[in-house]
Parts: sequence; structure tokens; C-alpha cells
Amino acid sequence: MDVVRESAGAGRVVLWEESARDGAQAKTLMTAGFRVRLARETGRIFGSDGPRHVVFAAGFPAVCGEEFEAVRRVAGEAEGAVSVAAVCRGARRDLEQAVASVRGSRHARVMVVVPASEAMAGVMVHRAAREALQAGVDLVKRARDLDEGSRWTCAWRTLPVPTTH
Repeated sequence: MDVVRESAGAGRVVLWEESARDGAQAKTLMTAGFRVRLARETGRIFGSDGPRHVVFAAGFPAVCGEEFEAVRRVAGEAEGAVSVAAVCRGARRDLEQAVASVRGSRHARVMVVVPASEAMAGVMVHRAAREALQAGVDLVKRARDLDEGSRWTCAWRTLPVPTTH
């Protein structure tokens, strides 16, 4: 059962907490222990219903070993407080690491970030936007096959076209 989707469908508040995603820009800036504490405290707002109301984006496991370990610790140690998400680019190896980092967590999620503009696709995945989007669709299909017996929820996020001023 996808408790987050159930809450959203019932019109209840669902928070998508992304402050621990610091690994997207550099090696781990927020320690694993601090992330675990932040996840638990955020989930505590909703008591035992924390996993129904808080998706905690724990980080980008593909950035480095420390980032992978931080996400893995949040998935293991904050389970029951929040629904933990691992974030990845639209690349197969990133997806595999994201799935591995949250494997075994009851309400695990994987968020695949897929660039939607030519500029972002070129920078992030070194492809045309159309190819990046198709690769993202293929990755979401692949995620479901990576961990048999698990019921994955994949969040899909496309990056907006940058504006110039």
C-alpha cells in the first residue's frame, strides 16, 4: 500500500522534504546522523502517521560513497518516521544506486530527476531533451524490476526550462 498516495488522495497534507539533498551540488555537506535526526523530527510532527505525510528526500546516493551511506542510514534508521526517498539523475547507474540505498525500507521511494530542456539535458545527461525524457521513462520501468517483491513508488520530476533575465 502506498501510504503517501493514499494520504494525498484523501486530501491530507503531504510534505516533500528536500533539505538533505545537498549531495546534488557537492560531496556530503549534511552528515548522515544529522539527516537521520532531521527525518525523525520532521516525521514526529505527524506522530505515528509520519510515513503517510512526509516524504524525506535523503540525498543523491550516486554522488559518492559517503552520500550513499547517508541515504542508506536514513532509510534504515528513520523508517517508521517518514517515507524515505533516494534521488537520482535519469541515468541507469544512478538509479541502481538509489534503489540499493533504500532497499528494505518499508515505504521507500526513488525520485528520478529528468531534464526537460535541451540546455539542462546537455549538462545533466549529455543527451537531447527528447532522449533524456525517453530514458527517464525507461528507467522508471527498470526501477520496478530491480528489487523483486518490493512495491516501488517512483516520483517523476522534470526540470523547468531555465529563463534568462
